[in-house]
Amino acid sequence: MNNGNKYFPNIQFDIVLINPSGIPVFNYSYKNKPLPLAVVGTLFGIYSYCSSNNSEIQNAKGAMSQTLWKQLKDNIIVIAVNGYSGNLNPYLDLIYNALLFYVGSDALESMRSQELLRKNLKQTVLEFATEIQSFYVCLFASYRIAAATDDWWSLSGEEIALIVGYMRTEKRAEVKDVPVYLHIKSPQMAVRLMWCRLSLNCVLVALCGLNPTLDVFISTSKNLFKKCISSLKNAESTYPFNVPPHIILDTIVLGYLVMDRESNRAVSSFCPHRQPVKFPFPVKVVLAPFVRMKLLRDAVRYLKEIPETENHESFRRCCDHLSYYIKTAKNIGVCQFPAETSVTLARKTANSVIKTLDELLNRT
Repeated sequence: MNNGNKYFPNIQFDIVLINPSGIPVFNYSYKNKPLPLAVVGTLFGIYSYCSSNNSEIQNAKGAMSQTLWKQLKDNIIVIAVNGYSGNLNPYLDLIYNALLFYVGSDALESMRSQELLRKNLKQTVLEFATEIQSFYVCLFASYRIAAATDDWWSLSGEEIALIVGYMRTEKRAEVKDVPVYLHIKSPQMAVRLMWCRLSLNCVLVALCGLNPTLDVFISTSKNLFKKCISSLKNAESTYPFNVPPHIILDTIVLGYLVMDRESNRAVSSFCPHRQPVKFPFPVKVVLAPFVRMKLLRDAVRYLKEIPETENHESFRRCCDHLSYYIKTAKNIGVCQFPAETSVTLARKTANSVIKTLDELLNRT
């Protein structure tokens, strides 16, 4: 906004919109560096604490800036941070209206709760499993499990890997119905591996017996999941970064894997940056993502073997890169850096990354 007027003053903001679950759905900074997730979580925590004590915080002023909070329509919370000392509350509604101007009310409604989306996906999968009379149903997004029935998780890791591998070899197939043998679950009797592609990268997969017919499988999947398609496409856009666009990690991070040990949830990526990055120091070799993926998995296996009572931190230089491992009572984390990274810088960066991603796991 270069030309200020009575509706849109020429003021520079850092703006965050947070849905009722506490998840940032919009994070903008005039400095092109969105507020860190830890800062957003702290500001939202202040607002939530005041609300839970039957009070309302509207603004807080410091020596160089002020922070404002306001609940807008659909329970969206807007937080604004800037260096302007005047009254900005009248302009917070304009922020919401400006977003509505560009994307419409339906899009704003759909972003209200990522947790609600997660629950809806799981519920739809369960409904689909009931309709086709199968205990083993899974929704894949870019070959990663987005939602699944409880029985699907009873399959061994190798059996799931074989299914995913077959899906990759048949990635052009819109639908599939083929007999397969599962070497642990069903080594002597074939089961039907069926799938239907819901969007470019989202595939609904089931293990079935004699029923249903392929036509029934396709029609049921299309009917039940049509309400989720737009949300699924939005979820696809985060791959292979696997974090929302507002989370920007340090450029020296080559890959990460963070697991919350209480919820047993994890997030990982081997391509963590949306734009090509320039390292702050000369780098000779950067391993291919698929090689680093194997190294990350080996690192997690190594950390799991450490006794539960021990906290652990270590570094390993191998294959022309540096790995940082940490295991605490709360989480397991692995970060990869170029081999030229100093141990001090790697530790500082890794702990920041792990903290940010652990907060993400506990908010989504």
